[in-house]
Amino acid sequence: SSVERFVFGIVLETVVEDAQGDVYNAKDVEAAADYYMAFDQSIGLMHERILDKGVLILESYVTRCDCPIAGEQVRKGTWLLAARVRSNEVWEQIKSGGLKAYSIGGYSTRTRAN
Repeated sequence: SSVERFVFGIVLETVVEDAQGDVYNAKDVEAAADYYMAFDQSIGLMHERILDKGVLILESYVTRCDCPIAGEQVRKGTWLLAARVRSNEVWEQIKSGGLKAYSIGGYSTRTRAN
């Protein structure tokens, strides 16, 4: 029998500053999640190459309430993604701790708030 290679985690959450110093509101998180499912659904490896069928999206959703998930408190408006890892290379990197989280990849224009 095959081993279940399942990963689940936060893609983007509200109110928390990301590595680039950006903070997203609930509307922006939901818009990003919706766009991803409607037009992309790809998973990349370290923002360098697309994994094609190496990782399959199983679930993508934005939480509608503050709730505990797998023993962690998750804030309302958080984008979560579940996937099955088919790539042996990627699975080994996950198991060794080399890959620990999802990261959004994309481009935007920074504007000043009024």
